[in-house]
Amino acid sequence: MLHNNIFILIFLITFSISGQYDIETKVFYHIYNQNFIEAQKLLNEKSQYMKPFAKSWLECDLQWWKAVHTDTDSAYQKLQLFLEKKINIEENKVPQDEHMIMLYKNYLMRFSAMQNQRFKVLKYFYQIESFNHKLDIDSLNEFEKDIFQIFNSVLYISKSKLWIFSDKNNAEYLRILEKYTTSDNLMLQTLSKYFLIKIYTEILETPAKAIHYQEDLMRIYPNNVNFKTLLNTEG
Repeated sequence: MLHNNIFILIFLITFSISGQYDIETKVFYHIYNQNFIEAQKLLNEKSQYMKPFAKSWLECDLQWWKAVHTDTDSAYQKLQLFLEKKINIEENKVPQDEHMIMLYKNYLMRFSAMQNQRFKVLKYFYQIESFNHKLDIDSLNEFEKDIFQIFNSVLYISKSKLWIFSDKNNAEYLRILEKYTTSDNLMLQTLSKYFLIKIYTEILETPAKAIHYQEDLMRIYPNNVNFKTLLNTEG
């Protein structure tokens, strides 16, 4: 009976993804369900139908999760080279797309944290923070605003661990992330739950608050092996 229920759940999720969501959400679902080949196939075949920012971000997120899933030095080196190449391409454009540069640097900051490279983490943090101060939020569409709100909330909560003299009051940023956990947008909902798990376990050291989010992600993404051990592993 349990096996049948799991099969039905996976079927319903797959059916809803294939028919209900836009192409960006379909790619996102396959990435987070660790169907990397299918995600790459959709990116290759349907990129012309995708919004430019979403396409670039999903390409980046796909490389991130492939590296985390593989968890080898060569995979992480490939990820680092991918991000550095993307930044180099964007920085040589006229005009530069600073939004994308900062997005890639956000991933490099997270990568540096995984590698325990504190100096690089701080370097990328202050570059991103400087960009945020001059960001014209009205230049972003609604989805981009949501993504940057999530990433920036994580950024400033992380600051309390990086910098001893930083403001330890994270209530407002936690409220923003908690708000997105009930979003109708699967991508925003997933990101906020994932980051809250990381924050409650690694920064605030209150893992009990993360358990129900982990259970949600495991239910929605049954093939994601990293989510099954997210409370005590890197990712």
